[in-house]
Amino acid sequence: MTPKFKKTNFIAVKLPLMIVLGMLITLFVVAQVTYKRFEKEMIAQSTEMGTGATMLMAEAFPTEYIDEFLEKGFESEKYNETIKYYYTLKANYPNIKYMYVWVCTSDGGINVMDLDDEYTEEPLRESEESVGAVYEYGEPFQERIDDLKTGAGGTIALPLIENGENILTVVTPIFDEEKNYVCSACVDMSMDEIKNGNIDFIIGVTLFCILFMIPIWGIIMFVIYRDIVGPMKKMVKCILSLKRESEKDRYEGLNQYESLNISTKNELEILYRASLVIAKENLFNMSNYTKSKDEIIEISEMAYKDALTRVGSKKAYDTQVQKIEKRIAKGEVLEFALVMVDVNNLKKINDLYGHEKGDIYIKGCCKLVCKTFEHSPVYRIGGDEFVALLTGEDYEQRYELCDELNKEFAEAFADDSKADHERYSAAVGLATYEHDKDNDVNDVFARADKRMYSSKEQHKERYGTYR
Repeated sequence: MTPKFKKTNFIAVKLPLMIVLGMLITLFVVAQVTYKRFEKEMIAQSTEMGTGATMLMAEAFPTEYIDEFLEKGFESEKYNETIKYYYTLKANYPNIKYMYVWVCTSDGGINVMDLDDEYTEEPLRESEESVGAVYEYGEPFQERIDDLKTGAGGTIALPLIENGENILTVVTPIFDEEKNYVCSACVDMSMDEIKNGNIDFIIGVTLFCILFMIPIWGIIMFVIYRDIVGPMKKMVKCILSLKRESEKDRYEGLNQYESLNISTKNELEILYRASLVIAKENLFNMSNYTKSKDEIIEISEMAYKDALTRVGSKKAYDTQVQKIEKRIAKGEVLEFALVMVDVNNLKKINDLYGHEKGDIYIKGCCKLVCKTFEHSPVYRIGGDEFVALLTGEDYEQRYELCDELNKEFAEAFADDSKADHERYSAAVGLATYEHDKDNDVNDVFARADKRMYSSKEQHKERYGTYR
């Protein structure tokens, strides 16, 4: 019987899927690596850009005016001159979103300058009020407070998230002529815009690769289908459609398989040729085996089946007795009974009507026995002797069934309308196995045989030797 498999387990399905999946995974990994590399390069470029911008801010900042800037803010002429320059500087760096100057302290950053989106002659009120305000540091800068308030760490570039936006902040300390920390020049650049640009680039590259790889995939899939998947599907389809009920079916299936003529010039053709040789050898061996098996069955049936009545033979009975006695020897408590049946007046039928009628008479008696004990095996152990081995249901009803069999024989014998060889008669003897009394099956057989002969004597006393 051919086993059932899911189609998704077939190589013809798995192989193309695995190739496509492998290519997609490779494409995904390449895209991810490319994206990470571009992102890293863009962060480095942004850091370099921010460092350049904050260095220019530091060079232009008049450190001696720091107190005036914090006190007067936009009212200071030098403040307006400096912030106007910063606006010009910011315009040259389109990626810079925020530009500001802080005095970094332990409590936070004191705002000195905070540029709006565009320069105006009249500053916004919010900008005026923000001068001198203290702002908390973002989380990544919390660990760098000591470096921030002293400028000891030099330029610092750290990513942070502000209002859900990814920001890269670059901070460059500003020192006075005596190398004392005064404040810090700061710029914020949106990494979201950089990332979106990278994503757009990666999507474009990925689409290009996909469009470029589609014809390559097509060529690969065509070659795979031509040299592997197609021939394999033919082989599987042919094998699954084969019939094995008869030798004719097997030969037709072999011819059908051979007609595939797989010629792929690769390992698959080697497997096909090898399997074809094996199939031919197996068919040859199976044909010989079938013939031998039929002969063995025929011989076995001749040994274990009675040729005339087709019930069990004496050899079959002896074999069954051996099995039972092995179980008895192991101490098993068994429930079985033997019924001995001896055909009456067989000699008269043979003498008066011939052995052909005698055989009919024997088969008729046997038929009644088999009919009565339909759930139990019946054996012909002699020319006119039968034994029924009762178990199970027949064993439970053994007495009733024996009475019924005696009644059947009595009615058949009393039917004068039939020929003598159809007026069946036999003596019946029943014995039940008693595990605490019987040593083996022969003990049971002896009691059944004795009761059968007692029945036969009664028949002779009543009807005589010939009826």
